[in-house]
Amino acid sequence: MKTITQAQLLALLSNVKSACPIGFTALTDARPHKTGNPFAEIRKLSRVWPIAGANYESAVNRALAREGEEATFQAKRAQYDRISPCLGIMRGTGNPVLLCAFSPRATQSAPPAYFVRKTAGGPLVHVPKETIAPFIPQRETVSARQADAGLSASDCVVWRAFGLGNILSISLNGERYKIRG
Repeated sequence: MKTITQAQLLALLSNVKSACPIGFTALTDARPHKTGNPFAEIRKLSRVWPIAGANYESAVNRALAREGEEATFQAKRAQYDRISPCLGIMRGTGNPVLLCAFSPRATQSAPPAYFVRKTAGGPLVHVPKETIAPFIPQRETVSARQADAGLSASDCVVWRAFGLGNILSISLNGERYKIRG
């Protein structure tokens, strides 16, 4: 496994010219509820296998066509500006993000692991999901806009933007890379 910097990761992903399968591990903010949450921080470690560089609107329209529905879905304006097929820059922060679509029919990820900081600046400690579950908002698995267009839950296209700073390792084009802070 090669070790690369964040800048090298950005350059590597900038060279992706079309949709391609990737795998990566990311440590992200679990976005917990503030009220009643005894933890200073809750983080989620995820291993995912999405398609980078996909076109969200086209993916939803292909799924609609497979279901025999009219393929007229239009995505609302994104919170980022695309700079390459698989990269965007978040408006407001300027942070680079990896743009990914998850196939509704494929295994999408391994179960995540959760870590907490009990006090600000304290160590991250692994905890079972049951420990933090009351503080993590439930996410809808089906986009309301996709459901309104006629797409079933089994064909829903999951779209995510992962901050490059959250990516710990990545597999791309047969190579594996560890990202150095």
